[in-house]
Amino acid sequence: MTPLRQPSRTATIAIALVSSLAFSNAYALQNIEVTPDGMTTARISLHEATRIRVDGQAITQIYGSGVQDAKSNPAGSLIVQPLENRGEVSVIPAQGVGEKPVSVFVDTAKSTYTLVLIPAETPSETIVLRDRRAANDSADRLSNKRAPGYYREI
Repeated sequence: MTPLRQPSRTATIAIALVSSLAFSNAYALQNIEVTPDGMTTARISLHEATRIRVDGQAITQIYGSGVQDAKSNPAGSLIVQPLENRGEVSVIPAQGVGEKPVSVFVDTAKSTYTLVLIPAETPSETIVLRDRRAANDSADRLSNKRAPGYYREI
């Protein structure tokens, strides 16, 4: 019977690095397409902070009936901490809220997006909101630049 050969130290480190990268990418980011006139759902961590950012825009405010505010709603079910230097926010469900969804409005200088945040047993994540209109507008501009002159005039 041949004894099993132990992998080299370099191979062990490489395997550990690749597996940790694969695992971290699986849960690290939620890219969500949004429109100002629609409602979108996103998963947030039940016990840890979740970052929310809007691609290409700074978040100016996040509000809603479930957002905790020391003055107007101290019993809210969602704690929001602005990361003003980045234009992002960090959210975490208040103690004892459980997995009850929370509706919020996310304001930027250009638009307001409606989100339903669903707390779940997941690790901390980053939610990136991508405005579907902005993606379509840039695709239209790109196609217009490639079109012949008479098509662009139409």
